[in-house]
Amino acid sequence: YEEKRKELEQDWTKRVAKPRKGIDLMQSKLNGLIRKKKATHEDISQSTTAIRYIDQKIKDIEQKGIQMNIPTLFIDNNLTYIKESKIEETDEFQLLSSYRSIDCSAQSGVAFAANNENLLIYENDYLNLLNRDLVPIQQIQWRYGHIYDMSWSATLTNFIIITDKKIVYLINESSLSFKVIQSIPQEKWWSSTCSDKSLFLSTYGTDANIFQFNL
Repeated sequence: YEEKRKELEQDWTKRVAKPRKGIDLMQSKLNGLIRKKKATHEDISQSTTAIRYIDQKIKDIEQKGIQMNIPTLFIDNNLTYIKESKIEETDEFQLLSSYRSIDCSAQSGVAFAANNENLLIYENDYLNLLNRDLVPIQQIQWRYGHIYDMSWSATLTNFIIITDKKIVYLINESSLSFKVIQSIPQEKWWSSTCSDKSLFLSTYGTDANIFQFNL
């Protein structure tokens, strides 16, 4: 029993400690680039995406834990083993096959959001508004920082955009005119989504949080 307990502790430490070390090294490298003013938007985007991915893997390990299968009646070291928990199979939901696509050439990534009528896309420093048939309606040049994410608020009937300048914008669906939401503080905003009553914004980094704002 004692031998298997130590084996379990070592396995747990290995699974969690290694990813955490990877996050620390990646964050340190990114901070160094920022201090030297050599970090590009793409560097920040790729690093924060990787950090969030590794952090989620750690949370998955902590939530699922480690399952020990031990035969009943007697303990045999050769039969005691450790395995990861498996998600139970559920009925699969089949999506309809895609029938239309939009070419996107932006190397720094594409942000987009939609409502029942239109699709708003940020690509190569331009905002493009398309209708439900994906026909372009309007386009404006965007000079106010790289857009990380955007979402649609049915309550405000406007798109919400977050940028690397730590500023949150409200975008009019018809004219694509915009204004800063002054009541939201400047943070390292990363992603957004809306409900009927609230706007949710998340920050990036090892101290990431999710903030809720009433609409």
